[in-house]
Amino acid sequence: MDRTHAPRVLLALISSAGASNAQDWTPLVMEGRSLQAISASANGIDLVVHGGAAGAQQTGDTWSLSAGLWAPVAQAQQEPSARTGHAMAFVPDSSMPGGGTSVLFGGESAGETQADTWTFDGNCWDTQDPASIPPGRVGHDMAYDPVRDVVVMFGGSNADADPPLLLQDTWEWDGVNWNIVLSSPSLPSPRQNHRMGFDSSTGKIVLYAGTDASGNCYDVWEYDGTQWVDSGVTFSSVTQDDFDLATDPNGGLLLLQGGSEGGGESWTLRTWTGSGFAQVAAGTDQEDFVNRADPKLTFDFAGGRLFLHGGSLRDWGPGTLTEITDVWEWTGSAWTLFDLGSPVSRQLPGMAFDEARSQLVFTGGGFTSRSLRDTYTFDGVEWTQHSWPGFTGPIGPVMGYDPVADRTILLGGEPEDYPGGGTFFAMQWDGSTWSNITLTSPGVEIAPYLFGDPSSLVDGSMVFDHARQVSVVVGGRYQLGFAAIESDDVWELPAGGTQWTVVEPTNYPSFDFGRSRFRLAYHDGWAKVVAVDDQGVWSWDGFEWSPEPTNGFPGPGPVAYDSVRGRLVLSNDTGTHELANATWLHRSIEGVGGGDDSALFFDELNNQMFGVAGSDVIRLYAPEVSWSWNTYGTACGGPEGVPMLSMITPPRQGSTFVTKVDPYPLNAFGIMGFGASRDFYDALPLPFDLSIIGMTNCFLETEVWLQVPISPVGLAIVQMPTHVMIVGEYFTQQAFVAWPGANPFGLVTSNAAEYVVGTL
Repeated sequence: MDRTHAPRVLLALISSAGASNAQDWTPLVMEGRSLQAISASANGIDLVVHGGAAGAQQTGDTWSLSAGLWAPVAQAQQEPSARTGHAMAFVPDSSMPGGGTSVLFGGESAGETQADTWTFDGNCWDTQDPASIPPGRVGHDMAYDPVRDVVVMFGGSNADADPPLLLQDTWEWDGVNWNIVLSSPSLPSPRQNHRMGFDSSTGKIVLYAGTDASGNCYDVWEYDGTQWVDSGVTFSSVTQDDFDLATDPNGGLLLLQGGSEGGGESWTLRTWTGSGFAQVAAGTDQEDFVNRADPKLTFDFAGGRLFLHGGSLRDWGPGTLTEITDVWEWTGSAWTLFDLGSPVSRQLPGMAFDEARSQLVFTGGGFTSRSLRDTYTFDGVEWTQHSWPGFTGPIGPVMGYDPVADRTILLGGEPEDYPGGGTFFAMQWDGSTWSNITLTSPGVEIAPYLFGDPSSLVDGSMVFDHARQVSVVVGGRYQLGFAAIESDDVWELPAGGTQWTVVEPTNYPSFDFGRSRFRLAYHDGWAKVVAVDDQGVWSWDGFEWSPEPTNGFPGPGPVAYDSVRGRLVLSNDTGTHELANATWLHRSIEGVGGGDDSALFFDELNNQMFGVAGSDVIRLYAPEVSWSWNTYGTACGGPEGVPMLSMITPPRQGSTFVTKVDPYPLNAFGIMGFGASRDFYDALPLPFDLSIIGMTNCFLETEVWLQVPISPVGLAIVQMPTHVMIVGEYFTQQAFVAWPGANPFGLVTSNAAEYVVGTL
């Protein structure tokens, strides 16, 4: 057992841990999303985002943007469920500069329309219990009226009604209760997906667009707290998912309007004049900004800044969407990308894990027929940006790490003029810079008079075979104009070498495997490269693919080998699975999916696994770790006995760890001391004889960096944190009990225990 000192921060985690359910996946960056709710926030936070959709999956997490960094808001006992189509509004607190509260209502969660109200103060969520509750709804909108200090909500739809019902009601939240407004003689048509904001120049709430029973609406309505009035203005240059409104306390109401459904690439900012929308600035020509659906526009009241967040990027394939999490700031004349310290969203980036430096290398990829020319590394805590050599970055390159030569190899990919063919180049990354490398190849005939080379592959996979000391490249395709030819060859490159060899096996995983990325791993236990296709697991011996019989195969997905626990880990749309012996175990309902951008990488140095889907989804997997608890050392006591330790509940991540001291004098005072070593207390060797201070026959058996009171019945209770840092770590404990008369000092010690924290 490892008796080295664990970081003392882990003991601080134990002391501050609150009750929470253990998570086997920990998000490290904010996931790209659409249909989320967003508002300004307070107490040093610029923006707060809750929920939304990531592909087909609803999210229920909350993230705050502060000082240019997204950070997850710690889960509380009460928080809104995962949902989409909800609405949020920010209510400033005039009595406290920079203060305020975000209010959330409704949305759709797990197929049901919600009617709950929540408030967020910048630190935690609080559920509200108003006397009157509006009907549940989705696709509604809310806006804060600072003149009357209320949040106004209108419309939406209730899918739980039979038949589904478009709503036409107006409600106001006064901070305590929802109040329905009934006095208006005219109303906007029943609708959803409209937008609302406050016009500070007139003191009225403005409602614009949406969809009703007849289709898209383009009318503008104004609300003064008593009645809705049709402004008579129509503005038809938007569709339901390519615009948003924001309240500008310094200049009225702003409309961001684009053309995503029509394929347009112009996003124009306009201001409401009371009789129409006047153009503030023409569309941006920055390609990162264009062609998105469902952007969210909001004003940072404390910082006086206008932000745009996220939405979905429309990509090459019809109807293909990529959720994103970028933030843009309006400077007064142009949109600029807000530096979040991480790469912008993209499809088909190159990824590999640098084992020597324990960091993910991330480069290239792109969207909307544009490739990106950047390189980042990620160490599990922060991103670091590096320069790219200057020419066009590749989309869908083949990447892998050679630990013998300590280099990350990048091959092929597609150039910016998609889909014009492979790039035919090879590069290597040494941890700080890219450089060109020359790799020779015999080539293989892929079509009459056409020859393929691994340096021209797109979307292939690379893994290092430690047993045979070669990099292995499998699958992918050769892109010839608009034609794609799948590769069924296996290419191998000796460690640090320059000469490719090609093997043409007779058996091969299914044809669809050739288009898959990141479905290779090196299996230490088998000493072979393994691949996953639609049917199961295959192993490669350098000459031939062989099927490996397994039970309960969960379907294809990216894989990585956990060399510490000796398990192959797979993620797909059904969750996370592990191959233990020859049986697949379903370990989690979470994962990073099985898409082309999904990958798993095992960090052996830190005993952790990264789950990656593009740049937006990076999670840390804390797999099953067995706990242990064993006593050691001696105890000293008094006339009533010698106090001994026993375990009531085991030390496991996210659970309540309970140990008992018995016998324990009635109403005695005692503490349980926790440390991370049984050998030294700083420079003091252990065990240390305490007779020197009058504690006859007593010994200090552990260092003590955390003290927990012992209850009157002899129980020491510790709430273990959910943080993955605690899992697998070694700790020690010993009890110290005030026992008058037991010895001249009046204090006795129990024996000690050493333990390793496991997972639930």
